[in-house]
Amino acid sequence: MNRISLREKLRAEGVADGRYELTGLHKADRADLGFYFLESREGAWVVGMAERGRRDVMARFGTEAEACDYLYQKLTWREPAPIVQTPAQEARGRRITEEMTARIKEMMRRGRSAGEDGADGG
Repeated sequence: MNRISLREKLRAEGVADGRYELTGLHKADRADLGFYFLESREGAWVVGMAERGRRDVMARFGTEAEACDYLYQKLTWREPAPIVQTPAQEARGRRITEEMTARIKEMMRRGRSAGEDGADGG
């Protein structure tokens, strides 16, 4: 992938133009809010975040394709849907939590008793 195909793929995914800048091809139109950038620097391709006049590099790559793939993943990642438990799974989780809580309380009670007996040296 190169910058041209990256821009096409990002637009197809519905990524807002203001979220990224591809040097020499696409300028972010909402620079005041911060945006990702991809550019060539000193023989490498870099991806970073620009915000409030600062441009901080997040990653360096040997090829444009690697940098494009990385930026594509950053801009298109979606949080997975939450896992919905069945009522039986919820009940099992509550039971396990209650059992562990009871064990911990008992261990703490025993620890306090042991500490009270020997803490004073007598």
